[in-house]
Parts: sequence; structure tokens; C-alpha cells
Amino acid sequence: MSEAEHPPMSDSHDAEVAEYHPLCATAVVGLVFGLLSVAALVDPFAWLFPVIGIVLSGMALARIAWIHPELLGRKAAVAGLALSLIFGSAGVSQWVVTRALLRRQARQFTTAWFEALAHGQPHIAHQLTEPPRQRRPLDNTLWKSYRTGPRWQEQLREYVAMPLVRTLLALGEKVQVRYCGTESLAHLQGGTVVNQLENIIEAVRTRSKVCRAAYTIMIASPGGETIQPRGGPCLNYIAVQLEPRPRLVLSLLAVYRNHDFLERAYGNYWGLCNLLRFLASEVEATPGPLTCVSSHAYVSGSKTALRALIGTLE
Repeated sequence: MSEAEHPPMSDSHDAEVAEYHPLCATAVVGLVFGLLSVAALVDPFAWLFPVIGIVLSGMALARIAWIHPELLGRKAAVAGLALSLIFGSAGVSQWVVTRALLRRQARQFTTAWFEALAHGQPHIAHQLTEPPRQRRPLDNTLWKSYRTGPRWQEQLREYVAMPLVRTLLALGEKVQVRYCGTESLAHLQGGTVVNQLENIIEAVRTRSKVCRAAYTIMIASPGGETIQPRGGPCLNYIAVQLEPRPRLVLSLLAVYRNHDFLERAYGNYWGLCNLLRFLASEVEATPGPLTCVSSHAYVSGSKTALRALIGTLE
């Protein structure tokens, strides 16, 4: 028997084997997360993608540079790092700018509402409380609509009869308003603003049966606001409860994570009462109980000021 002959290995083949470099898997995965980081422009939950992309791409670059220089994938790691940084920073910047614009618009809107009542123009103030799709132009023809339209006249009479509106109209230009902050009732979803109040009102109006499970109005946006010890909204959420009694009853449950009972509680309760009245009128229900729960309640300032306040109530 003769032994099988193997073809001799050429020097070029040996060189190719010696020059083969494995690919760094971490760099490839980092590039994938860098591509997925584009979702950070749409949803804050997707901010996790650029964070993972930055970490993995950085690890890959460090591994290639210091531990295994023979690995391929440096360009992929650089691309993944660049994409993660670009889309991540753009997503965060867009979120911050959008919320700043919403807060500024809300402040301008509220200022216009107070100015309308201070100048004896309740019809303009009433229109500012209408949903955007139903709001009429705030021009010279607005008063004519209230003067000639029976439905607008009835709504204006009910609006002027509200205690807060009546008080502000009586004070006129003597009223003093101090801006404390903006607690938004709208969230961004898919790049558009979601009007939670309008959605709840529309759902109650269009459903054939009364839903006893509470509708929920979320205040804090998912993300940084939910873990801020200071600076975030004190009001967590509002539950809207319906009871199909002989006449439909609408109640509210407000949950606060932090509540100053000396400086903020009265104004907050007043605002919630007006919200309760507004929602009940929109769905043709009777206003029910308003319940407030504070996970942490405190009194700011000294106890002397609290005793003085209690003394005025006795």
C-alpha cells in the first residue's frame, strides 16, 4: 500500500492564514444598537438604545486598541459610537426643547385667560377653556356668537357663575397672579401631543355603557421626572371615576407624591374642584366627591405661621 500524497502547502496560503483576523462581535452589536438609536427621536423609552450602543462601542474600541489589536471591527465600533451619540443627544435635546416650549405656551395661555377676566371679557376666557377643535377664533366676531347663539349664552352664564370666575371678574384689574409652575396634562406620543382630558371626555360621551373602572390622567412623563426628588410635578396622577346612579356621578381621586399643606394645598384643591366641575359638565354628570391622597405631606416655614393660619380659621 502506498501512502496518499498530500499537496504541498504554498507559502501564499500560509501567509493568508497568518494574516486572518477575527471580527470583534462587540463592535458589531454596538453598531446595531447605534442604528436602533434613531428610535430615541420618537420615544423616551428608546433612550436605552443609544446608552447601550455607547457602552458596547466604547468597550469594543478599548478591546481592539489595548487588548486584542488583531481584531477587526474598529470602523464598526466608531460608527456605532457616533450614531449612538448623535441620535441619543438629539432625542434628549428634542424632549427638553419640546417640554420647554409646552411650558412656555401653557404659561402664555394661562396669562391670556387671567387677562381676559381682568378686563371683563369672560367670553374670551370661556373660549380658552374649550377643546382646540371646538374653539372659535378670538376676534371681533366672538361676542356676536355669544350674543346670538342660545347654546353659547347658556354656557357663558354657567361659566360666569363659577366661584373662581366670578371672583376674578369682581376683582378686575386688581387681581394679582403669581406663576408657580406648569403641571402638564398632556404627553407626547409618537411625536404628537395627547390631550388626556379631551380623550376621556370623548370616551365617556361615545361609549354606550358606563365604565366603572377609573380613567387615568397621568401627570409626570416617564423618564427623569419620575425619579426627581425635587423639581418634578408633585401631583402624580388623577383617577376619574364614574358611577351609574339614577344620574351619572363623576368623582376624582388625586394622588400627590409631595404636598405642602400651608402654601399649596388650598390652591391645588381649588383647581381640582374646577377640574371636577369642568369634566362633569362636559359629560353631563353630577359632580361627586374629590379625594386627595398625599404620600408625603408637610408644612413649609415655621410653626408660628401655621398657628397664625389656624387662628384665622377658628
